[in-house]
Amino acid sequence: MDSELFSLFSECFESSNNLYDYFGPTKYNARNIIVLLNALKANIDRIEKVNSLENFVDFAGSKFLGSGFVLELERLDKNWRLNWEQYKQKLIGINQQLIKLINRCIEEERILWMIGY
Repeated sequence: MDSELFSLFSECFESSNNLYDYFGPTKYNARNIIVLLNALKANIDRIEKVNSLENFVDFAGSKFLGSGFVLELERLDKNWRLNWEQYKQKLIGINQQLIKLINRCIEEERILWMIGY
């Protein structure tokens, strides 16, 4: 996942593990993986509540390096402002995949290692 995109989810990883290191590997074990799962669920709720272009830009801008995400959208798709709802749905899909990964780690009693950059 590119840094610009990951920045929209990094808060979930950071808030769920006080040892989180954006530039190095962070271990999510049984003690903090449920906290991460709950943070991702709360994040998906916030994304789903975005109901306008302005809210979408505000959501991205409120995240660590989130303004980079908006600039990258502008670079990749000059009409992204017309299609912001499609990008919102893609963010929801990515968030759902992260939740699915966390659930798999929980079910299989695995440790998740995360590197932010």
